[in-house]
Amino acid sequence: MDSIGLSLSPVLGLSWLKDLRMEYCNLSCLPNEVGNLISLETLNLSGNNLPTLPNSICDLTLLKNLNLSDCDVLHLPGEIGQLISLKRLYLGGNNLLTLPDSFCDLACLSYLDLKDCNLSHLPDRIGMLSSLMSLNLERNNVFSLPNSFSDLVSLEKVYLSNCRLESLPELPASLESLILGTVEGSNHFQSFQ
Repeated sequence: MDSIGLSLSPVLGLSWLKDLRMEYCNLSCLPNEVGNLISLETLNLSGNNLPTLPNSICDLTLLKNLNLSDCDVLHLPGEIGQLISLKRLYLGGNNLLTLPDSFCDLACLSYLDLKDCNLSHLPDRIGMLSSLMSLNLERNNVFSLPNSFSDLVSLEKVYLSNCRLESLPELPASLESLILGTVEGSNHFQSFQ
């Protein structure tokens, strides 16, 4: 769909719809009725201006892929953990200072892109994401990772370039690829545990 400021109204009654891609459509508001798309498995809204998301997006319990990259999102709904089928979540390029605690309830999440989000820290319970295999935290303001980071038993790839990390906790034994690159705000790590 082109960048023409489309209305979502005709789409919101399609309860059987499985795949909805509306990237760069000049959307500035996602209506509450998006929660009516109960069969949705893929939702791509990247490149729109959506600083707030309706809580009803958390009703999409069959959703597997959610792309909200470059949407100017300021915060995620507090009940985001209700997306029990979510496997891939793209949030890069937003202004998320923190993540809601329920975020750690996304038990099926295997891929998480949080690059360029201005995050200052990760939730203490991040280790609850037992299916997480790939995590991109590049270009954030994170100084340290929670101790529960070592509990990410499926984690294989972590991207930490251009963060402000001063130390690393114990890392998961499953880790195959660790990309540190440039570590801003510090010439070296103060400690490795």
